[in-house]
Amino acid sequence: MLLAQFVLSRYLYIYTYLLISVVILIHNNYTYLIQLKGGEFPSLRYSDEETERLLAQAYAAIPPRAGKRGTRNLKRQRRRWEMKRQYDATKKQERMEEHVRRMAKRHEISQAMYTIRVEAGDLRERERVYQMGVVERWAARNGVVSSSSREGGVAKMET
Repeated sequence: MLLAQFVLSRYLYIYTYLLISVVILIHNNYTYLIQLKGGEFPSLRYSDEETERLLAQAYAAIPPRAGKRGTRNLKRQRRRWEMKRQYDATKKQERMEEHVRRMAKRHEISQAMYTIRVEAGDLRERERVYQMGVVERWAARNGVVSSSSREGGVAKMET
């Protein structure tokens, strides 16, 4: 069954379907369907053998397709996968650089903590000496006498 379409103007289309002619008029967003004529001849009926013969004849008239199928599709897919691989490689490189930056920062923190731990003993000793100096100056100002027999500290108050 063949459906032919003829464009007559911007608004008028004629469709021919079998022997029935139909005019579809589209104007101002309204569709008008007008049947001009048709139905004058009875539809043709073919036997099964005749139908098979006509189908075989029609299929034989179709020329064989030459060349490889899907060449453009394969090129498009190859290009698409290449772009995806490039994108993935870029993202992997970015992740690796981010990892290197993160590890460098973590190493700096680790080095700082190690340095603090190594210097902590000396720092505690300097802090203890400083605090004792502050206490001794305070004691000298306020009349507190430190004991020479006891090391590091205020022994008793003068009365």
